[in-house]
Amino acid sequence: MAFIESLVDVEFVKDLVCSQGKTHEEVSNILKEMFPETTRGLGEKSVYRFCKEHGLRRTKSDAELDVTVRNAVSMVGPVYGRKMLKGFLDSRAKIVVASEKRIGSSLARVKPDNHRRRQQNIARQINPTPYVATHFGHKLHIDQNEKLVRYGATHVGAIDGFSRFVTAFTTMPIKNNLLIYDNIYRKTVLDFGMFDQVRTDHGKEFVLIQFVQETLAHLRRNVDIDPHRQTESKHNLPIERFWVEINGRANYPIKRVLVDMEACDEIDMDNNETKYCVSWVTRKLVSIATHNTVESWNNHCIPRRGKPVILRDSNNLAQVIDPIYLPACDEAVQVYENLGGRLTMEPQFGEDPLNGDEDLQTRRELLWLNNVPDVNVICGHLVNDLDHSFRHAVNSFCDLTRQLSA
Repeated sequence: MAFIESLVDVEFVKDLVCSQGKTHEEVSNILKEMFPETTRGLGEKSVYRFCKEHGLRRTKSDAELDVTVRNAVSMVGPVYGRKMLKGFLDSRAKIVVASEKRIGSSLARVKPDNHRRRQQNIARQINPTPYVATHFGHKLHIDQNEKLVRYGATHVGAIDGFSRFVTAFTTMPIKNNLLIYDNIYRKTVLDFGMFDQVRTDHGKEFVLIQFVQETLAHLRRNVDIDPHRQTESKHNLPIERFWVEINGRANYPIKRVLVDMEACDEIDMDNNETKYCVSWVTRKLVSIATHNTVESWNNHCIPRRGKPVILRDSNNLAQVIDPIYLPACDEAVQVYENLGGRLTMEPQFGEDPLNGDEDLQTRRELLWLNNVPDVNVICGHLVNDLDHSFRHAVNSFCDLTRQLSA
């Protein structure tokens, strides 16, 4: 303890721990780099004892934490509880902001009504069927979410069965084999490696994934199990729990406003031009909410399991392969069709009158961005039941499209 004081000032360590949020291990590494010839007295335990003796902790006061929590709730909405909010804050700050218990107490102080509503809605569906995934890379669950399908936004996500880590997520106007293969399956394999088994429902939008997974089955770590399996969507259990979070934090706040706008004849979903405009704005806004949810999910603590991001790293057995073996989308389609396969391409969602004119499309987006609040602000309004800015964003994009196409 006294040894560290002989090398650096207490204020130096205080700045590292209290201001910069460094862990004891990180402080130890910094000191070892500063004094490479010193072999003893700078370890993690020595730093821990030093900090304990001088009362150095990297925690916020209750007042500071309340400000942080209040700002976070304004961004993500009232449905984030202590676990998901901790995941959100940790993913943003890249350090441990506070414990779950303190964040829960802060939520009860700054948003007591929201806290009571969450307490009244704690029941969760219990899975009666035992599920086994032994490591990251064992089972990859891919599924779609169509809660916003009427408004031109369909989500597709992939989640690891062992860690519950979301490996890839995308939103598209209508589910599309090519986009799903490129943005979900191919991205997951390039980022993490081959999974032993891919699980989907019986939808035809996954046939290209299943074809490539079977073609590359010999490259998996475990070649003794089926390369892919199809089940009913409700039995794709690991990802179904994740959809509950996406619905509450992204889909339902936007859908509530769009349903009301349609009922009040603000938007006509039988008009192809309006359909395109509504889809474009909806996907623009919902992508922010889903990104926040994915980051929070991957960094939140699952009871009796742990954090998905840590579980992923602790037992990662996905088989990394040379990218040369993983076909690009066009190549995969060509091979599939040459072997007699047939891909059904869904029609476009609505019609953009500016289609084919990139200059006008770019100009429209720039004018729209200048005419509405920051998209993150609009998203924050939506999740907190404030819909005026989103309504304005939809109407503004529709008006600009009509003006520029005249």
